[in-house]
Parts: sequence; structure tokens; C-alpha cells
Amino acid sequence: MSKKVVIAGVSVLALAVAGYFAGVYYTGVKTSQMLSSTKEVVANYCQTNHIDLKASYEEVEHGFFTDHGKFIVEYKGEQKEIKADVNKGFLNAQIDFDTEALVTALSRNEAFVKESISAEANVKANAFSSDVEFALNAKADYQDATKKSFNTAVNISVTGDEKVVSSINIDSLDFEDIYVGNISVNSQATGLKKIENLGNGKIVLSDIRTKMFDSKTLSLEFNSFDYDKDGNFKENIKLYGDNLNYMKDYNIDVTLSPLNINKIYEASQKENNNPYEAFNSISNIDIAHLDLTLNRDLGMFIGVRDLDKLPLTSKGSFTVGEPGNFRSVNGSLEINSISNNGAEQFIKEKDGKFVALIEVQNGKVFLNGAPFL
Repeated sequence: MSKKVVIAGVSVLALAVAGYFAGVYYTGVKTSQMLSSTKEVVANYCQTNHIDLKASYEEVEHGFFTDHGKFIVEYKGEQKEIKADVNKGFLNAQIDFDTEALVTALSRNEAFVKESISAEANVKANAFSSDVEFALNAKADYQDATKKSFNTAVNISVTGDEKVVSSINIDSLDFEDIYVGNISVNSQATGLKKIENLGNGKIVLSDIRTKMFDSKTLSLEFNSFDYDKDGNFKENIKLYGDNLNYMKDYNIDVTLSPLNINKIYEASQKENNNPYEAFNSISNIDIAHLDLTLNRDLGMFIGVRDLDKLPLTSKGSFTVGEPGNFRSVNGSLEINSISNNGAEQFIKEKDGKFVALIEVQNGKVFLNGAPFL
């Protein structure tokens, strides 16, 4: 091997090593800038949203590859410190948080085996972008060995253009009166300091057990769409599952419009905000379908003994002329069933079909053309 080849090889290796260390150094600079801005970013967000929270970062020990520091968090006058290790790599960094406080909180639950409790949390960042990823995981075994272990995973990613994608997955959540085998939450939205788009999301609860009823699944989906330049949009909500005690095999699809993203934001900024203010703009309620079966107990209460044997399918729409004024409501809901046995006073046979028509005219409610309320 010629001397020139050796020198060239060593030079390339030296450049690669220098490039790597330069990348690590640059990552350290960008990470330090991000951490030093914590106080300002949190202050701006909390001031805008009326949250009594302060947070800042202090470096305790500096190293080329790892910094040791702490986040100082003050909420409603109570201050706590969270230790953190900042691990710097080539153009990326990971901040590992001390989770002792979370483990201590979980250990207060006597249902858990204390020695089995563990938790970890970190933030990953890239030196060339403003993208940030947060992850938290917590685990614990129950004293009752027949129960599946408790497990929580939270993941949130925020891009430079403030798109927020989040997911939460919880296994075996056991309260005194309710048990949920799994909770899954996924959502996408845009906006941190100010909500720009509510996006969409889905919440699923599985294996629900309560003193009053059990349910295999409950799903809630929401999707905001058709945004215009003034911030008006439509919100579609879907709810479906197998059992909610009085309501079984339900499948509901409703669209509300118009909602206004600016009014929602303004309502959220008021210290004593009324959540209903955000919905005052709604003038249309479109029910694509409202399908369900009501249980026997409710049937006995309203005088329909076999109500649980009458699956109901319905659709309709309503308009609201003036927010908060029921007299301005108009619209109708057509309900269909396979029979009207025992429910003749509500469901009428018409052209071989069994139908009940609920109408609202300027706030007055009619059932099959007769005044109802």
C-alpha cells in the first residue's frame, strides 16, 4: 500500500471524525438554545391560556456528550424540580427525565406491587429542525396476579409548523368501580399558542366492566373539515359500541355546523370561560344516522314492555335560529323499526313500514303530527 493511499485514508477518517464531533457540538449548541428558551416559551403559552404554570431549565454539569440539568416547575405556587440528562449525538439529542415523582405517585396505589413500578420519559430533538418528540412509558403489576399488568404509553410529536400528533395507550386501568382493559387515544391538530385546526381523532375503550353494565367496546371519532378563510368549519362526531346500559348496539353519526375556530380560541382565553360559548355559532345539526336499541328497563318506564326487541334506526336534521333559544329550533327526526308491537302509541305503521316522526316547529315538539311536549 503506497504512502499516499495511507495518508488519504487517514485524512478521510480524520475528516469523518471531525465531522462527527462537529455535528455533536452543533447539536449541543442548538439543544442549549432550545432549553434556554423553555422559560419564555412556557410563559407565553401559559399567559395566553391563563395557566398558572412556570418552567425553566438550569444546567448543573456540562459535558461534550452529556449535560446534567434540572427543570424547575412551579404550579400554583408549588415548586418542584425534575432532573434531566441531555444526551447529544450526531445532529440529534435525547433528553431523559427523572421519573421518580411519577413512580412515587403510582406507588400510592395499593393495588400495585411497588417493586414492579417503573417509568421513563424522554424528548427527542433534531438539530436541523424544530421537530420534537415526547415519549412516556409507565408499568406496574397488580397485587392480584390474575389481572393484566398496568401499562401506559404516551407519544406526542410536534413539528416546526405546529402540527401536533399524539397517541395514548393504556392497558388494564382498574378503578374501584370500573375496569377498562384498554384505552386508545389518537389525534392530530394544528396550533400550540393558538389553535388553528382541531384536526381529527379517535378514542376507543375496550373491555369495559362496571357495576351497572359491561361493554366490549366504545368508540368516539371526531373530524373537523371544510374550514373557510374566516375560521368557520364543520365538526363530524361518530359514536358507536355495543352497550351503555340503557343504550345498546348504538351507531351515531352527527355533523355540527358552523363552528368557528377563532370563537373557540377566544372562549378558551377567558379566565372564567363558559365552554358553551364556543358552540353558540352552531345553526345546523345533521343526523346521518342514529341507530340503537334501548333496554327493557327504560321500556318499562315509558310503557313499552318489549322496547329492547325494537331496534331503532333514524335520521334527520335541525336548525337553530338563535343560540340558546329553543323556540328558534326547527327540524325533524324520522325513526324506523322492524315492528311497533307494544309501542303503537309512538310508532305508527305506514305503507308497510313502522315509523315515528318527531318534528320541532319553532320550539314546539310534535310526535306523528300531534303535540308531544
